[in-house]
Amino acid sequence: MRLLITLSIFMILFIIFSAYIQNQILLTATNIREQLPQISEAINAENWQIAEEHVISLQKYWNEIQDYWDLIIVHREIEDVELLFSRLLSYIKSQEKPSALAELAALDVYFSHIYRNHMFNIQNVF
Repeated sequence: MRLLITLSIFMILFIIFSAYIQNQILLTATNIREQLPQISEAINAENWQIAEEHVISLQKYWNEIQDYWDLIIVHREIEDVELLFSRLLSYIKSQEKPSALAELAALDVYFSHIYRNHMFNIQNVF
C-alpha cells in the first residue's frame, strides 16, 4: 500500500512538472515568435540598424533562457537556433534583405517546430 501511494505521488509530481515545462516552452517560443514581425518590418523597410538592435536583443533573451532549455531539449536543436540567429544577424549586417527574411522565416518555423516536437501528448510519447 505504501508503494502504491509513493508511486502515485511520484506520478502526480511528474505530470505537474511536465505540464510546467511544456508551459514554459510555449511561453518562451511564443514570446520569441511575437517579436519576429518587428524584425521583419524593419528589414522590409531596410531599417538595418533597428533590425540589428531587435535581433541582438532577442539573441540576448535566448542566451538567458537557453541554459534552461538545455535540460529538456536536444542540444542539436539549440545549436540550430544559435546558427539561425548568427546567420540572421550576419545577413542584416550585410544588408541582404532576401536572405535575412528567409532566415527570419526559418527561425519562426523552427520555434514552432520545437514546441510541437516537445509537446506532451500521446503522439510524442509513442
